[in-house]
Amino acid sequence: MDEVRLGKQTPTICIRQPYSESIGTEAVDLYNRSGRTAQDWQVLMVEDIMAVDDDGLWIHMKCGWSIPRRNGKSEILIMRVLWDLTHERRCLYTAHRESTSASTWEKVTRLLTKIGYREDEDFKAYKSAGRRSIEWLKDGSEAVA
Repeated sequence: MDEVRLGKQTPTICIRQPYSESIGTEAVDLYNRSGRTAQDWQVLMVEDIMAVDDDGLWIHMKCGWSIPRRNGKSEILIMRVLWDLTHERRCLYTAHRESTSASTWEKVTRLLTKIGYREDEDFKAYKSAGRRSIEWLKDGSEAVA
């Protein structure tokens, strides 16, 4: 039986540029292949973040949220990092606290394995002197935390 959710499950206010295409579905699908399931509000945000124009360029060059105490904010960025790594992109993940970026690096590494990618064959995870990165061996894509 489905659990009844109280309150509004989507953002109260959403200010974004209009768009007709997003590659966010690809990122969500990749994330869901790890055995996790993106929540509806996360899917909406990833779709907005990854909206593209007719030339395939990002519509939103900057994104900002005001999300109150809610679990799952980092998961949105994890979806984006997973997509970037597997699509010849470089990305930089930062957080106010080092422990947050370290935790995210560990989650991304773990999720890549759960999706079916192999460390040292598909990707290489580096951790050295406070710097963490994941390199996609096929094309050199990299995520740095």
